[in-house]
Amino acid sequence: MSDLRKTHLFNFHKVHGKLTEFAGFSMPIWYKGISVEHMAVRESVGLFDVTHMGRCLISGPQAEDFLNYVTTNDVSSLKPLNAHYSTICNQNGGIKDDFVLSRLEEEVFFMVYNASNRRKDYEWLVKNSRNST
Repeated sequence: MSDLRKTHLFNFHKVHGKLTEFAGFSMPIWYKGISVEHMAVRESVGLFDVTHMGRCLISGPQAEDFLNYVTTNDVSSLKPLNAHYSTICNQNGGIKDDFVLSRLEEEVFFMVYNASNRRKDYEWLVKNSRNST
């Protein structure tokens, strides 16, 4: 696992968790056990290290229009400091990936998408930014 990428929390994961490879990163699959952690999340709360995931900042006067063009939710319904779960579609309308989109300010958005699609999703967004309205 030495050639795998590491998140900012790697040292904690290494000491306390059971590590495995995921999307080129060394990531924990559990700490105390799958069943125990499953029940903890259902009954209380859980944490998830998202620093390995894809993320991008989308900003400017046309950011909302662009995001309405490439995603399936109504981005105009997002208020600053709110987020929603949505999908990116391919050119045929099929789902390419899912993500969480946060509106940080009126014209500033933060998108977090799956680690295994980091490059692919970013390239899709860049390519389609040239075709949006």
